[in-house]
Amino acid sequence: MLDEPKAEATRARRWAAALLLGGTLLVLTAAMTGLSVQATPAVTASAALAEPRELKPAGDFVHPAVGFPMPERVGPFQRVAVTQYDQAGLNLSAGYNAMLGETTPLPVVATVYVYPRRAGDELDAYFEKLLADIGESHAGTRPEFQKNIELGGRRFVGRYAIFGYAEPWGGVTREVPLRSYLVLYPWKTWWVKWRVTSPAPIDNERMRRIVDLTESLLPPD
Repeated sequence: MLDEPKAEATRARRWAAALLLGGTLLVLTAAMTGLSVQATPAVTASAALAEPRELKPAGDFVHPAVGFPMPERVGPFQRVAVTQYDQAGLNLSAGYNAMLGETTPLPVVATVYVYPRRAGDELDAYFEKLLADIGESHAGTRPEFQKNIELGGRRFVGRYAIFGYAEPWGGVTREVPLRSYLVLYPWKTWWVKWRVTSPAPIDNERMRRIVDLTESLLPPD
């Protein structure tokens, strides 16, 4: 549990003010076990597109409905895609690849999704659904670790999980051991979901970069 006087000093790494031991992430959070966030009235859903549409914004970009930031560059991360999934443009994602300096890639691929919550959606149940969906997409894998978390100076309460699996990745055909992270939190009538994947093991520098990214891109006040 985080000591209250230390909370502000550790805010930037709150959900992973962490020790990396043998590739396993040990997360320190406030005492939130069993805490659940109830759904608020949902935004009217929009029909899904038959195929996702790649947008090509020039420079920095914000979600047009809610102002969530999706800038062109965040530290070592370069935005590589903004994708629209529904007709009204409410369901959007922004993909980022990490760069160290100007030429050497850090092997981190991250995507933030911002989309409406459906009526009746509740954090714990929806998080479990996402865990199951990820498992179905990756040979039945189950999370190695999951935790309640806080982001943005305790403004957002969410859930966090780590997966480990091996599959072709990054343009290679052989199986690569991977660590994959899911971060989910509700914001008003919206979900914010992060999916981050990188080859295992994850060193402290890569983990710090991942945490900085998720703590840098937050909903507006």
